[in-house]
Amino acid sequence: MPIYLEPRDVTADLEGFSSVLIVSCPICPPMCVSMQQKKPFIEFFKHGLKNQAFEDYITSIREPLEQSGVRTGVFTMRAPVPMMCLWTQGQRNRLLRRAAGFDGNFLEAP
Repeated sequence: MPIYLEPRDVTADLEGFSSVLIVSCPICPPMCVSMQQKKPFIEFFKHGLKNQAFEDYITSIREPLEQSGVRTGVFTMRAPVPMMCLWTQGQRNRLLRRAAGFDGNFLEAP
């Protein structure tokens, strides 16, 4: 079941970092941004499986960071699994590889 989330300004939390990887689930955050902006969750024939409202939101986070010289990246699951919040070991390993080289890499392989 999706969770209703409120966007939060994290700019101050990211001060001092030289690189930031934004990690997101492909369901709850995009659904919430769509609901808040009163925009469709999916417009398959217009944007495919991407959620344009969420893509725009992520861009609004990345642009000011990049203008300040912070390198940014975005990571999400390729294919949702039945229990969205539970990532497979393969997805976790893919995240670990993608997060390498970003500041604040708090994920460590077991």
